[in-house]
Amino acid sequence: MALNQKRAQWYLQRFSSSLIESSGKFKVRLNDGAHFYPEFAYLCPLCLKSMFVYLPKEALLSWTNDFTLDHLPPESVGGRDTVLVCKDCNSKAGSNYDYSIKEFLKHDAVIKRKKNSKVNIKASFKGIPGSYNSGLSLTEKNELTFNVNTEKHPYIKGWLEEIKSNTNWELKATVTIPEIKLVYKALLKSAYLFCFSVWGYSFIYSSTGSKIRGVLNNSENHILENLGVFLSNSFELSANRLILIQNNSSYDGFVVNMTLLEKESNHKVMATILIPGNDSDSWENLSQFNPYLKDKVSLTFSGIEMIIDYKHPINQNSYQKDWEDIKKGNIKKR
Repeated sequence: MALNQKRAQWYLQRFSSSLIESSGKFKVRLNDGAHFYPEFAYLCPLCLKSMFVYLPKEALLSWTNDFTLDHLPPESVGGRDTVLVCKDCNSKAGSNYDYSIKEFLKHDAVIKRKKNSKVNIKASFKGIPGSYNSGLSLTEKNELTFNVNTEKHPYIKGWLEEIKSNTNWELKATVTIPEIKLVYKALLKSAYLFCFSVWGYSFIYSSTGSKIRGVLNNSENHILENLGVFLSNSFELSANRLILIQNNSSYDGFVVNMTLLEKESNHKVMATILIPGNDSDSWENLSQFNPYLKDKVSLTFSGIEMIIDYKHPINQNSYQKDWEDIKKGNIKKR
């Protein structure tokens, strides 16, 4: 979509100060090869390449790529918070891994026997060659039903009629389970962008932000097999939350909590994503969770919900300053 000027101005006012301060070397190269430092600029927080800038003297808004709103988590699973990313990054993430959250929830809803849950399957029928797109669903009475388009495949309709009087029948259902690593990656991306909406480029250019971005673009491996993502059915939230975990035996840092919703069955899952602090060893200290993951120990995180100010521009070095204030005991909390 063409970038809406009013929306662009809001993003420039909120984020550009943190970009200029945090990147240090950020400048725009013109077509003739000249460079200049923009007063107002917004860089895609995922690729750090696509951008739009406002040129005050010319009163001109210029961009190198279309930008779209990315929902955190994806809108298909109930996400309502949004942030601007370039169209290329949004499309790539959507086709590569964002879709997996919805697929995971649909399967999890059936496993948890949620009413009106449904999962797609490939069905093969004894005596009929090939396999066919079908579905398994749970009714309001919690009965498992098999769904297939008999109008499109009339020979299957005949097969179903025959088995009413024949006990010698066989149906095989193949369920494709979404790769859980893709689910973790999609949620890590949502948490990364949520942190960007809180701290701006101060977080993006930090060591922690750079590490997470490396995981997302496959240039770096995460220390934890689950990418620091924990899933639970224990509770739900009305909105995304940034929580400070401090003085914990195994972790000092942040977590982002998000509620994931499978809309048809109203099945909800809580995602908790670890976001390390800003110390030099914060990222490496995530390795302390590996024994818990290996032994499949259930973990519970408790902490302090952080105040998020969306009304004003993000202060320079806000992520680093917040972390230093936290270590000094100056915590902005609800």
